[in-house]
Amino acid sequence: MVNYTPSSDEVRLYEVAVLYPYPINQKDEADMLKGLQAIFDEAGAKEIFKDVWGRRGLSYKIGGFDEGNFIIFYMEIDPAKIDEMDEAMRILKGMLRHMIVKPPKNYQIMSYADSEKKIKES
Repeated sequence: MVNYTPSSDEVRLYEVAVLYPYPINQKDEADMLKGLQAIFDEAGAKEIFKDVWGRRGLSYKIGGFDEGNFIIFYMEIDPAKIDEMDEAMRILKGMLRHMIVKPPKNYQIMSYADSEKKIKES
């Protein structure tokens, strides 16, 4: 679990969910992730936490794929840069879907694996 405090008043926490195809060759995956990192860098985003969910089945086919790789990024970003980032991610080669969410205040960042453990313990 990660407790987050904004580094300034100009930025806030965003959760960026990324879905890319499975299977994908290593070069294409590396190129897509490098392009994604370039988008984050250009927006001045600071990574707070990265939660790699890995390979998961999809409810329906997207781009001919019925499985995909998921990564959830928790990023500190200037809200004025979100639309620019969203547009760049929309046209990034190799990306199936993405979603940018603004979590509520005092949101506790927890990895998927930790949340599963917590559910099983209760």
